[in-house]
Amino acid sequence: MKLTKKNLRAELAKYATVFLLAGHIILTGCNSGGEGSDSSAAGTPSAERVSGAGQTEMGTFGKGDLRLEIAGVEVVLMTDSASLIAALGNGYEMAENISCHFAGSMDRDFFYPTSENEEILVSTYGLEGRYVIGEIRFGSDKYKTKKGITAGSSVQEVIDAYGENYTVDEGGEEEDGVLKTGIMHYWLGEKENEKTPRLYFDVENGKVTNVNVYSAAQDKFGF
Repeated sequence: MKLTKKNLRAELAKYATVFLLAGHIILTGCNSGGEGSDSSAAGTPSAERVSGAGQTEMGTFGKGDLRLEIAGVEVVLMTDSASLIAALGNGYEMAENISCHFAGSMDRDFFYPTSENEEILVSTYGLEGRYVIGEIRFGSDKYKTKKGITAGSSVQEVIDAYGENYTVDEGGEEEDGVLKTGIMHYWLGEKENEKTPRLYFDVENGKVTNVNVYSAAQDKFGF
C-alpha cells in the first residue's frame, strides 16, 4: 500500500481515537496486541552510542542494516530524532499519542506527505525530554536502504541484498515461487516476536512499495 496522508490516518485509526487539533493529530489509547504494544518491550536508550556499525555483506542481514542515511543524516534507531527532523524540515503533520512503551511519556509521528520530502514517516518515542527514533517508514524512491533497496525494488533485489532468511505475513501470495503480494520481514533475533527489531518490506505485484525499519522499542541491541 502506498504511503499517503489518507492511508496513514486510516492506519493510525486502527490503534487509537484521533482528534485534529491546532494542525496536528492527537491520539489517545494504545494498540492492544499490535506491533510493539507490550510495555515490557521497552528499554532505556543509552546516553552514548558506539559508532561505526556498517551494514552486513550483500545477501546477509544484521543490525547494521537497520541504519539509514536520510537527508544527509545517519539514522540510528533509539537515538535522538532532532537532527533528522531538522534536516527533513517543517513540512510535516504530527500525530501525538500516549506512549505504549514508556510509562508517562508521549510518542510522536512526523509524516511528510508532500513537497520534496514526500512519503516518509518518522515515528518517535518520548523519553527523558527527547524523542528517540522508533521506526522509519518510506514509500518514495528518494530514500534507500544502505544496500540500495527502495520503493520499486523487486523481491529478488531484496533477497540479493538481505538473503533468504525472512518470513512472509500470512496471506502473502506467490507467483512462480516468487512473492507477489505480502510483507517480507527480516528479524534481528527471534522471528515472529513483536519485541524483535526488524527490517520489513511491503510488496505489491512483486515490487517494494514501502520500506520499514523498526526498533520494537528495544535498546539492548545497540543499533
